[in-house]
Amino acid sequence: MTQTGIAALNRKFSLDDDTSSVEIFAGEGDMPVIEIVNDLGSARIALQGAHLLSWAPRGVKEVIWVSGDAIFAPGKSVRGGIPVCWPWFGAHDSEPGFPAHGFARTVLWKIDHTGSLSDGRTRIRFSLQPNDAHRAMWPPLTSVRYEITVGATLELSLQTTNQGSEPVSISEALHTYFNVADVGRVAVRGLENAEYLDKL
Repeated sequence: MTQTGIAALNRKFSLDDDTSSVEIFAGEGDMPVIEIVNDLGSARIALQGAHLLSWAPRGVKEVIWVSGDAIFAPGKSVRGGIPVCWPWFGAHDSEPGFPAHGFARTVLWKIDHTGSLSDGRTRIRFSLQPNDAHRAMWPPLTSVRYEITVGATLELSLQTTNQGSEPVSISEALHTYFNVADVGRVAVRGLENAEYLDKL
């Protein structure tokens, strides 16, 4: 995206009020990045893939991990952060040449809205804008909306709407990489009675 395109996005979507700011700039590899800072926390989101690269509550260390070897380039997925895997997770069921985890993480998403909430948090809403090549991989008529709310906590909401008349089967994931001090001391609680598939 050109500097002119980034300037146009800032004119439409940047915020600078008493409690929060939103600014779009050219990040690593000249990829457009949205920076959100408010009194409760901060985040950075790449416009490519609507890929969350950073989130930290105010006064707390970085919660999200991005590899030091991550590649920031058009059409390349970033290793780390929170990639959006859509409309399939892992390898495609029948087409081995299709990209792993779908195409949503490697395309530019459209910013639909930015806003400050009354409790001091900041919300940004995206929609997926596939091109003809992506539609060839995914012909169903669907729309995808993604909301990220930044504050002392982080809220993510990924919503797919089937706009056609035929049933649609998808798999999706917000594939989060956490920054942890000691992976040997990590535990996941609260899933004792849940059904799951262990890919390993």
